[in-house]
Amino acid sequence: KKGNYLLTENVVVPSGIKTNIDKGTNFILKKDISILFKDDLFANGSKNEKITVKNFDKENPFGTFAIIGEENKSFVELSNFIIEGGSEQLIDGIVFLGQLSIHNAIVNISDSEINSSFSDDGSNIRNSNVKIISTIFKNNKFDALDLDFCNGQVIKNTFLSKGQKSNLGGDGIDLSGSNVIISDNIVKNFNDKGMSI
Repeated sequence: KKGNYLLTENVVVPSGIKTNIDKGTNFILKKDISILFKDDLFANGSKNEKITVKNFDKENPFGTFAIIGEENKSFVELSNFIIEGGSEQLIDGIVFLGQLSIHNAIVNISDSEINSSFSDDGSNIRNSNVKIISTIFKNNKFDALDLDFCNGQVIKNTFLSKGQKSNLGGDGIDLSGSNVIISDNIVKNFNDKGMSI
């Protein structure tokens, strides 16, 4: 439900429970705290009432905000969604390498922001079908977007880094084993590569 939530311990939503997060919901996570969804997730904010996930202490990252489809691919919709200040985490024996980590899913991300991660990837998506449109990736520590073994589209997004101070050798877009249409994106100031394919 809409509101502000301060999380001091991990939340794991098991398989069989589909989650809808109301617009105007704000999650504030303490150091190393994570949220993991094991089924469908719908987090659709609005222009005036976004959904946010942020770290409690700006010097200390939360763990990860993660979704994994276990037996079947999960459906994931994120719009008008902002995440920042996260890292990576081992949960239930699975390593999640991005502050936003999605494994084995059908993913639609639009009009969102993925910013200021402390992790290997601002967003790490694996073994998924993706459509990422009109989203901003800004000042993530290493790679902004990492797609491993994915199919889909990355269209009209903006990937920004301040350069040496904030992006320690990362890429704007990193693709491994993926078949992705990349169109009409802006990629600026990355220390390693704009796109690594």
